[in-house]
Amino acid sequence: MLEPEEVLRRFGALRQAPKVGGGRAPHKPLLALYLLGRIQREARPDAGPLVVPYASAEPVVSALIAEFGPPGRDAHRAALPFFHLDRSVWIPEGDGLAPRHPVLRDRRATGRFVPEVEEALRRDPALMVEVARRLLAANFPDTYVAPICEAVGLDLDEAVGPKAKKRARGSDFRPRVLRAYEHACAFCGYDGMACGESTLLSPVALAAAHVRWHALEGPDEVTNGLALCDLHHTLFDRGLLGVDGARRIVVSPAFSGRSEAAQRAVRALDQRPLREPTASRDRVDEAHLGWHRAQVFRAATAA
Repeated sequence: MLEPEEVLRRFGALRQAPKVGGGRAPHKPLLALYLLGRIQREARPDAGPLVVPYASAEPVVSALIAEFGPPGRDAHRAALPFFHLDRSVWIPEGDGLAPRHPVLRDRRATGRFVPEVEEALRRDPALMVEVARRLLAANFPDTYVAPICEAVGLDLDEAVGPKAKKRARGSDFRPRVLRAYEHACAFCGYDGMACGESTLLSPVALAAAHVRWHALEGPDEVTNGLALCDLHHTLFDRGLLGVDGARRIVVSPAFSGRSEAAQRAVRALDQRPLREPTASRDRVDEAHLGWHRAQVFRAATAA
């Protein structure tokens, strides 16, 4: 019987491998989150071992990778993680398999959790939730948590477990970034404030966004931060807004706004100059903007 610490250690090894230039590769964590959602939804007393056909997982996981992974044109991005996930956690089954979509599809590959891992997850719902929390914390910003959980059918509140430990954020990051941008969104200029019981005003619905994600070792420095309203923060993290090499705001062709309000709130930003801090030393480092363009911004719609 596996102890919870061993289960957490095995899933912890699924953290995306570093790539040259700091590229993202969250394919394995996304497949694991999909599988955890399957177990949670099918957690009946009479449920047998979870056997997942590649043919049923592939379209869902490929869509997850397309939406929450780095930009890419490959339509079948689930093949590599399905085959390579980790033999201490996951067993692909079938004759003559290879990590290629046609092979896994035509040979009707299936996969299943290592029995003792699945037993531990089914026995302890809080452990399963903690595994999911850690995968999310290690690979994605907070703005991704709710949409990923919704997409894979995971309920992080279903069981009470310890909170996932995240890399500590600098306590002064937010105030320093907001001061640099004079407490206004660098995209639209929103500068809402809330007044409490005292006479002091505090910014509301305004975030200090990491350009290079904190979850992927982005530094807590003003030169890696943008003051963004909550709407534009979410769209920036999702790659639907970006900043080009001339430091102009760009709207991704993947963004679709049906209403006039969406046109005003998002489309009107296209090619607008980024609002820069007064002090040139506080400007976002071009290396971090380049990382966002390469790893997050959706410059083209999926094929």
